[in-house]
Amino acid sequence: MIADAAWKNVLSQPQEHGHIVQTYKSDAFLVSAVSIYLGKALNRDEAVIVIATPEHWKSFESRLLLNNIDIEQALAQHRLINLNAAETLSKFMVGGMPDWNLFCETVGKVVDQISSGLFRPVRAYGEMVNLLWTQGNAHAAIRLEEMWNDLGKLKTFSLFCAYTTGSIDKKSYSGVLGQVFDMHSHVVPGEDYLRFEEALTKAFIELVEPDKKALHALFDAYKRQAIHRPDIQSIMRWLREHIPHMAERVIDQATLSYTPDELRATA
Repeated sequence: MIADAAWKNVLSQPQEHGHIVQTYKSDAFLVSAVSIYLGKALNRDEAVIVIATPEHWKSFESRLLLNNIDIEQALAQHRLINLNAAETLSKFMVGGMPDWNLFCETVGKVVDQISSGLFRPVRAYGEMVNLLWTQGNAHAAIRLEEMWNDLGKLKTFSLFCAYTTGSIDKKSYSGVLGQVFDMHSHVVPGEDYLRFEEALTKAFIELVEPDKKALHALFDAYKRQAIHRPDIQSIMRWLREHIPHMAERVIDQATLSYTPDELRATA
């Protein structure tokens, strides 16, 4: 799993065309991560686009102000644009799916607008995919992720998005969320990830390492991985795709030894 310093560095200094995804359970953890991403940019006089819910923006703004970020100045200099996620999303949704042309007319123009100023580089943070995700419209969320990637081929910016979900979830290594992860250049671990790593790593060692053939194939494939996701997560994704019964056993065993903080607090 990525150590604190490593994932914070990903957020502080994203690649020019980087597309970062974060899973989170608590808003407090989200606010902490997003504040690093936005705060570093604003401190360096970079340009920032925020497309978030009003509630989250209020929390981001409060944290940034506590960190001595001059929000009013950034807005006045037109190097910070804050948009309502639901309102923005509604402008390019057609029949329950995002429309590429309308997306370009809406989001693309915002990127053009802020890129035309004196401030570089451009960072974007968006919650529209999470709105679709929480509405149960996963296919639209995936299509929107694809549109963001396509827009990134036409314009220069880094992007950070987040999904509300649990860390130790079988669905995180297969199906729709697995597809979501594969569309990003970096996956930032969710909260409580150190104990999550310990539980999965222990189960992996006990169940997979004795199978030398599977282990050899896994690490050959893992060395070719282009995506920068936490080590144990990439290993589990590979297992899920190639040895699904083993992935099930590892996750089941890890779950037995993993107790979320909220359960520990009430024990």
